Formats: sequence, structure tokens, C-alpha cells
Amino acid sequence: MGGNAGFAAAALVPTNVLKPYSEKPPYTYYPYPEYNTKAWKGANEGTYHPCNGPLGVMEDIGVFSGHPSVMGDPLMGSYVALDIDSNLCFERETRLNVCKLLRPLIYLPEFEYADSGSL
Repeated sequence: MGGNAGFAAAALVPTNVLKPYSEKPPYTYYPYPEYNTKAWKGANEGTYHPCNGPLGVMEDIGVFSGHPSVMGDPLMGSYVALDIDSNLCFERETRLNVCKLLRPLIYLPEFEYADSGSL
């Protein structure tokens, strides 16, 4: 699993689904406890019932291990303060598709794309 450690490594399950924009497939990411088990019920009250998303049952979130080479370190904020694995990459398709909020990208060859470094 590369550089993923701790709770994040345990929450990652490899998939065989290749995406056209990545050489490696994403992982399924489920960082939640095993709800309604004896151990969970011993530390919590009630029974866990999953919620549906806007269009029905929510799928697991997909995540990539590592970051694109063009992405630098964050300009502000801290992975450490929030106990987030800094080697996970959530991108629009694997994150928004679970909520059924993804709209397809349309590539317009005649459109002049700006380099974010020149803005």
C-alpha cells in the first residue's frame, strides 16, 4: 500500500477498477468502525443505521495512494492536526460519484486552458 500507515492502511482495500487518468487503480476507503458489534455497542448507545445519499444507497469512497507529481505540499493547514493520512488523494470522480453528484467532464479542444501558475 505504499506510504499509508496506521488507521488509513487498515481502511484501504485494493480494487481492480482502472481509471483512464491513473496508472494504478484506486482503493476503496472505509475509515469507519465496525458498527453494531459487541465492542462498538459497549462504547456507544443505540444502534447504528446507515443513511442514504441523495439518490439512494451510498457506495464506498474511492481514494488513490499518493499524489500527482504536480501537487505540492498544502499552502496552509495540517494533516497532522486532523489526523489525516497525507498520502491519500481524493479526486472528483472517486469522491463525488458516491453521492451521485458527478457531472461528466467535457473537453473543449478550442478552449484555451489557463496555467494556474499564471493566474
